Amino acid sequence: MIEFDGKRLQRARKSMGLSLRDLAEKIGLSHASIKKYEDGLLKPSDDVLDVIASVLQVGISYFAPHPAPTLSLGQIEFRMKGELPTRALEAIRNDVLERLERRLELESLFPQPPVSAFQRMDVTGVRSLDDVESLADRVRQAWNLGGGPIWGLPDVLEENGIHVFPVEVGREHHFDGMTASCGELPLVVIGKGFPGDRQRFTLAHELGHQLLQSAKLKKAITLEEACNRFAGAFLLPKVVVLRDIGNFRTNLDIQELTLLKMQYGISMQAILHRCHELGVITGTTYSELHSMFKQNGWDKVEPGEAVLVEQGRMLERLEYRAKAEGFMGGQQ
Repeated sequence: MIEFDGKRLQRARKSMGLSLRDLAEKIGLSHASIKKYEDGLLKPSDDVLDVIASVLQVGISYFAPHPAPTLSLGQIEFRMKGELPTRALEAIRNDVLERLERRLELESLFPQPPVSAFQRMDVTGVRSLDDVESLADRVRQAWNLGGGPIWGLPDVLEENGIHVFPVEVGREHHFDGMTASCGELPLVVIGKGFPGDRQRFTLAHELGHQLLQSAKLKKAITLEEACNRFAGAFLLPKVVVLRDIGNFRTNLDIQELTLLKMQYGISMQAILHRCHELGVITGTTYSELHSMFKQNGWDKVEPGEAVLVEQGRMLERLEYRAKAEGFMGGQQ
């Protein structure tokens, strides 16, 4: 007989919307017996537990006591960031480790996984930058994101199985973000203290790393180039650029760029780069506009309103959900 935690039976029953009598009727026992199981006064036999697990649509192992997960530093692997000192990397690793343990402990309270597992896309045919553009479109389609702006990007990644951890890192390290993993669980770590448009591009870039890590890109294309292309295409698809900006332009107005930036949450400089890589503006026009940005200091602080930093709410939502369902916080 496996170890049995009656409180986990209670959580699974409530998550299915079943009363004690409902569950008792489905498995052919008295509601008093179910109550004793939940209160820890009686343990079900293995045969009865099989039936209960089937009715509640959970594995038998769910009913075993679940201690808080214990992870080691070695269980979290980071994509190395060359300019980041070892000491800073270890600080990030420890921060993420502690928060991930708390997150996994919370998720273990739910009878069914509260968040979908990350589904990796088939990238066997992704070799060129055009293929990367197509991959970004495929992800949008698979995640039901449509063709418009993607807002609440941290939660979009969370909802699709990628845990996002903002961390404090000294600005002197110029740390935007990196991908990481804990076993099969993908993580994205982003630095705080940057404008919202820069953080959003970083999130999309790191999503590109998660998706493209096994792609066989052409030798002339670096992984960083591919991830930048993915981020631009994911946040501002080609069809949007051609529709809202045009197939060919001899110049772009600053106010026009400002409106596009606020609509799509992507920097003006990234919009210029998208226009150049898609052939909407020539290399000469791009260089002229880029020089204008640099001369005015806009390469450091862009004119106009800033894109707000997006705060992920998934952890908070899961905590409220667990409390409402009686999985935590003393509710019965």
